[in-house]
Amino acid sequence: MTSKHPRILLYSHDTYGLGHIRRSMAISHQIAADIRNSQQLIVTGSTLSGAYAIPPRTEIIKLPSLSKRSSGEYEARHLPLDLQQVIQWRTQMLNDAIDFFTPDIVLVDKSPAGAQQELVSVITKIKTEYPAMQLVLGMRDIEDSAIRTKKQWQDSGAFDLMQSAYDKIFLYGQRDFFDPVMTYQLPRNISEKMVEVGYISREYSATDTTEDLDIPVDKPLVLLTVGGGGDGYDIISAFLQMVDDWVDDLPFHTLIVTGPLMAARLKTRVLAVTHPSISIINFTPNLMHYMELAEVVISMAGYNSCVELMSLRKKTILIPRNTVREEQRIRAERMASRKMAWHLRQSELSSSQLQQTLLRALHAPTPTSDWNLNGLSATTAALQHLLTPSEHQTGYLHQRLCISPYGTRPLTQTSVLSRVIC
Repeated sequence: MTSKHPRILLYSHDTYGLGHIRRSMAISHQIAADIRNSQQLIVTGSTLSGAYAIPPRTEIIKLPSLSKRSSGEYEARHLPLDLQQVIQWRTQMLNDAIDFFTPDIVLVDKSPAGAQQELVSVITKIKTEYPAMQLVLGMRDIEDSAIRTKKQWQDSGAFDLMQSAYDKIFLYGQRDFFDPVMTYQLPRNISEKMVEVGYISREYSATDTTEDLDIPVDKPLVLLTVGGGGDGYDIISAFLQMVDDWVDDLPFHTLIVTGPLMAARLKTRVLAVTHPSISIINFTPNLMHYMELAEVVISMAGYNSCVELMSLRKKTILIPRNTVREEQRIRAERMASRKMAWHLRQSELSSSQLQQTLLRALHAPTPTSDWNLNGLSATTAALQHLLTPSEHQTGYLHQRLCISPYGTRPLTQTSVLSRVIC
């Protein structure tokens, strides 16, 4: 490792929504600011990676995009390739990135084995060819329900990877809000690697915003955002129905952000809506600007959205995703129980319920939060510590690993890692 020009590679698989790339970009910007002369490479599958400002001394490699269906199955987003071909191509690009960039640290966002286990062969390369290279997992606060998470991690080999391959695990949260060690029954050798850094809340400045949507200032602003938009149409539709059912003049102006990943036919329906008290846009990289302007924000309960809203201390109505994972429902319920936000179930959403909750929020005091929102600076401090040479820190495991690469046989039938010394 070198302390003069440390190299850090950030991997963000990005198959659904915008959360992973937004979190990775925030961390990358903080690394550029805090770790002097650092050089970074962001490897991502996000189709929107180019929409965000790139930190200094940073390059981006765009992997062929994957799409995650509501059933949880993956497929190529645009290319006429089958899943195995896309994963093979992505894996080759990742291995090349390791060879040519030779990072000191590889920081993996959320998924220990990567999308469809594409990181398995990459980890093999790191542990066998680059013994000084350190592997760090960034774990968000909530993954899914306990039963589903434990099964998924067991089937994908994530448990083995966390135990035997990762040098550190950064928890982007706090255990007194949600404790993954207890909930997911993580063994001691995983919990001992965990560093609780707090929530990843990037600093917001109005000077970062270059666009002007001419939002009226004579009424309170209600912002409705549904993340990437891939599964947000029903929420927007329910809100528009509430507007149609409203008896009196609307006492607020609304900005609806559909999200860039909403299906074209659904987005066309939304953009066709004309109402004097509603503005509609497809996407903005400056979403926090409109969060800051809003009196109330209606949002799904994704990690980044919730953290940004709590950092701005916004009155928030959470309508969590009701497919794919239970992560958003769990987060929304816990936040509601702590009076940090209101929680409405998407499956039970009605026009009258939404109106009553919105009126209550408009007249409510500013919420409080006990979240530790210093996760960015704590993350870079933890990375800096790993980059500091120490006689007690080798950055390598005491025994070599036999790792089965993706595609040899189903991972549900064999452990990804063998504990046999090679």
